[in-house]
Amino acid sequence: MKDLKREYRIENSIYFNSKFGERVLSNMYPCKLTYNGETFNSVEQMFHVLLYRFLEAKTMKYKTSFECKEVYNTYVLDKKEKKGKLESKEDYEKREKERFMAEYRIIHLCHQVKFQQFKPFRDIILNSGDKDIVEWCYWIQNGSIDSFGTYKDDEKGLFVGGNICGRSMMAVREEYREGKLRVN
Repeated sequence: MKDLKREYRIENSIYFNSKFGERVLSNMYPCKLTYNGETFNSVEQMFHVLLYRFLEAKTMKYKTSFECKEVYNTYVLDKKEKKGKLESKEDYEKREKERFMAEYRIIHLCHQVKFQQFKPFRDIILNSGDKDIVEWCYWIQNGSIDSFGTYKDDEKGLFVGGNICGRSMMAVREEYREGKLRVN
C-alpha cells in the first residue's frame, strides 16, 4: 500500500528492535501482561493470540472450509502470492487496508496494556518527549516497505516504512497525555 510509506528523521527518533536501541519497546521483549484474565509473556505472544481469535471469530459465520480459508488468507497469505490472482488492484488495496487496520487495532490494544502494566516500557514512552518512536528492521537491506517497521536510509538520514508499532506507541503516548489512558 502506497500510504504505508512514512519517513522519520533519524536524529529526531527513538528506535528499537529486539537487538538494538530501546529494546524494551520491542514486542518480543519479555514482560508479563494480563488481559481478560489471561497472562502473556510478551506483546508478540498477546498479539498473535488475539489475532488468531479475531480470525476465528471472523470465520465462524462461514460454512465451508474454503470460505474460512479465504478469510484467513486475507490476513496471512503473502501479499504478492494473492495479488492479481482473483482480485482487481482496487480489491487488493481495499483488502490490504482492512488487514492493516485490523492488525493495528490489535497491536495498539497490546501496547496500551503494556504501557499500563510494564513500567520500563511506560518510562521510555513518557521520556521520549515528542520524538518519533520507530521500529527499525535492521534486516531489511533492499529498501522494501514493511508495514510493522522501517528500514534505515543512512544517506538521507531517514527511517522509512509503515512503522505500525512505532505509530501505535506514539498514539499511546498521546492518549496518556490527553487523559484517555490511565495507569493504576
